[in-house]
Amino acid sequence: MEIKRMKRKFVCTKEMPFNDQVDVNEWPEISEIVVSGYLGGQDLMALSCMSLCGSLLILDMSGVTELNTDGMDGTIESTPFYNDEKGVEEVYLPNIEKLTYPMFYNCTNLKRVDFPSSIKHLDAFLAKCPNVEEIYVPEDLKIDCDRRFDSDICFMGSGKRFVSDNEGWPEDLKDIKSNFFAFDGVLYRVPYGGCVTLHRYPAGNERKDYDIPEGVCDLSEYAFYGNPYLRKVTIPESVKSSEEHPIQNCENLETIIFKNKSLRMFSVKDGDYIGWPVGMKGLPRLQDIYLYAEDPDVFCFDIFDGLENISDVTLHVPCSCKKLYQNYEVIYYFHDQYGSLCERKEYSFRKFKNIEEFDPVDFLEELNER
Repeated sequence: MEIKRMKRKFVCTKEMPFNDQVDVNEWPEISEIVVSGYLGGQDLMALSCMSLCGSLLILDMSGVTELNTDGMDGTIESTPFYNDEKGVEEVYLPNIEKLTYPMFYNCTNLKRVDFPSSIKHLDAFLAKCPNVEEIYVPEDLKIDCDRRFDSDICFMGSGKRFVSDNEGWPEDLKDIKSNFFAFDGVLYRVPYGGCVTLHRYPAGNERKDYDIPEGVCDLSEYAFYGNPYLRKVTIPESVKSSEEHPIQNCENLETIIFKNKSLRMFSVKDGDYIGWPVGMKGLPRLQDIYLYAEDPDVFCFDIFDGLENISDVTLHVPCSCKKLYQNYEVIYYFHDQYGSLCERKEYSFRKFKNIEEFDPVDFLEELNER
């Protein structure tokens, strides 16, 4: 028997919240909900359950004027819409300033999210949602919180295209006063004047090749995450550093070109725990890595730490540099705060399948002709 789908509107108060107004038996019949007035944590969880059941597809919260979850006004702190892979498709957010962990995580059916201009702070929001057509990012948005894990995964592996108030590559990077800008569908962050970080590459973008623009200085953690379309990524000379996991779970990526002749990796987690920065991982079809660096000692091997199939990848290095890379080996003995030996790290480019030489000049001309 075909289930009748319907739209319901709820005007809610503290005394008569959404959770008390909706009948559980009605859940399978409701495909669209418009809620206004008051919304609390239990209300959000009820909405999330309706979506997880596969019934609720459109949720309009734009009319919510008072939001109270976990005792905090104006903040969503509970865990609604977590791992919802078959429910909600469209969401219209309330007029609030902050959204916190983990709102809309792994909602692969989600296609549209409308941001109010009031939002100023995000934590772990909209992670692993690759089918959202456009993700609007206000220029004065802050992604910062005490729990670093939350800020790491905001927008991770999400969207087909990022848009912002200030589209386009800025003429003078030193004059940038906003925190984010979008260029060619990619989201960039400006931690301080004149230094641009590639923050998120959209997971749903169908480009096969992507050249990071010259002028980008750094790659964020999870900058490239979960994109199944990319085959080649080119990193320009201007990129000098990277956070952990810059390229991860891009299942069809075959080639990475590092035009930068030096690279360092860092983990801002080092103050929280003792550990090593980890580079690329989850790249099962990676075949070739090109390095323009002539000195292996200035190109941080950490970027390859975590690459599970390193023995299947060919490393290409500049002419006359093969022996330098073959002979490079550094062994670190890592001790904990009590002086006990915890880990042995061996950095050796001999872990690659092969090390081959190439002429960067000829190779660059060949790429430009394609």
